[in-house]
Amino acid sequence: MAASGGSPGAGTVCLVTGANRGVGGEVCRQLARLGHQVVLTARSRGAAEVAARELAAGGLTGRPLRLDVTGSASGLPAAGSAPRWCW
Repeated sequence: MAASGGSPGAGTVCLVTGANRGVGGEVCRQLARLGHQVVLTARSRGAAEVAARELAAGGLTGRPLRLDVTGSASGLPAAGSAPRWCW
């Protein structure tokens, strides 16, 4: 992935909720273009994987993750796994 500029904090891991839709998807694209490591979350693993493939089609990378922020227990695996996502 090529960063398109010297964004402050470039290379940081950014977890984006709702990455498979409108604003969340665009946030993922912009962050990836700026050189950030993007974790794309959606309520289903399949939706997150589709969003990651869409990024890849544009030459960008992201890691898919199932995360449903409507339930408190869903975020626990994400919090415990975050350090392993550092590329």
